[in-house]
Amino acid sequence: MERLTVALVFALASAVALAQSEPLDVYPERQELLNGKTLIFEYTNGWGFALSFYDNMLRYQFRRDLSNPEGVGSRNQDIPYRSRRVGDNMYQIMWHEPDVKDVVTMLINFNTSTLYAAGLLGYDGDRFEVFEGAIIQQVIEAE
Repeated sequence: MERLTVALVFALASAVALAQSEPLDVYPERQELLNGKTLIFEYTNGWGFALSFYDNMLRYQFRRDLSNPEGVGSRNQDIPYRSRRVGDNMYQIMWHEPDVKDVVTMLINFNTSTLYAAGLLGYDGDRFEVFEGAIIQQVIEAE
């Protein structure tokens, strides 16, 4: 709980500092800036994921064992995403999966190897809200 509190305070402080130092028109409105990257990360609740960006799409996979590069568990792929640069090595991303009724946004900070996610999963039925911080354990660049 203490790690989550620290992460949320850091996220809020970062957002305030960014809002005070960066005019909104400095960065393009929409781009797929993360193509070619795969992020291996673990949320503060212990959930591990691999998130890959390619051809203006993304795929993600739940990973029980972060040391296993193949991963295990559910996998979703070929999902269009949007991103924008919000600071030096900092990105906001968003995707919508209409078939499973999920909407997710993330703030990715490569400077601190952290990301913060907010999402509404299954919004058309038994919905589940996500509001988590994560540590990026590995960034893999496509060859």
